Amino acid sequence: TQLTSLQLSDNLINDWSQIGRLNELNVADFRMRNNPVFAALKEDVNRSTIVALVKSLAVLNGSTITENERKWAEIDYYKQFGLVYLKIKNLPENERDAAMEEFYAAHPRYKEQIERFGEPVESELAVKEHNIKASLVS
Repeated sequence: TQLTSLQLSDNLINDWSQIGRLNELNVADFRMRNNPVFAALKEDVNRSTIVALVKSLAVLNGSTITENERKWAEIDYYKQFGLVYLKIKNLPENERDAAMEEFYAAHPRYKEQIERFGEPVESELAVKEHNIKASLVS
């Protein structure tokens, strides 16, 4: 069964992992505004994060999610947490399993994104400065 639509505006949702749990409901049409989880990010980043977290969504806040929007939202999310994933992957084995389990609990679609995009590569995830100062030789 699939939940057709869900409205969670003006609630006290303060953790992205709570939104990721919507995958369990297969919700297609989702409306969510005015929640504490949105306070730290810009509106377009909030939208992109929801699109990346919830695979079943077709409509978010009244706007259709295109295949292109979903693809780029998932790539951005994959890159955003790639360095964290790689850091955990390089932990000693006795620490890695618990840390990876915690990571996947917070990012339930990350395994799927790795299957789609491949293992993250650190050099592709590093933030590069594109300004005059960064291009000057010292």
